[in-house]
Amino acid sequence: MILMADSNEFEKAVSELKIKDIVITSIITGLGLLVALTWRDAIQLTINYVVPHGEGLLYSYLAAIIITVVSVGAGYLLIRVQRLNLEIARAIRDVNRNNEKVVKKSVRIQGRFD
Repeated sequence: MILMADSNEFEKAVSELKIKDIVITSIITGLGLLVALTWRDAIQLTINYVVPHGEGLLYSYLAAIIITVVSVGAGYLLIRVQRLNLEIARAIRDVNRNNEKVVKKSVRIQGRFD
């Protein structure tokens, strides 16, 4: 029975997926990889230029750690912004629903006096 419920939930989740969103996300991910590889080369050339010969390994790891921390921080911020946008969208939707109720009530009240 547990497998059946999980299967139904999975099928429901798959049916709600929007293929267009998945394709756009995949394209953006590919472009992000292209940008990352380009920056990798630029950073490596800079390290080779700036760092004395023979000490490049330490600086390569240092650059990798810095880039990882910045990337994780940016990802965290993007997720927070997305959550805030969803909360704002839900709040706007709730306000609009409440406004519709108020308008319907005022129309009913005006109808009584006409």
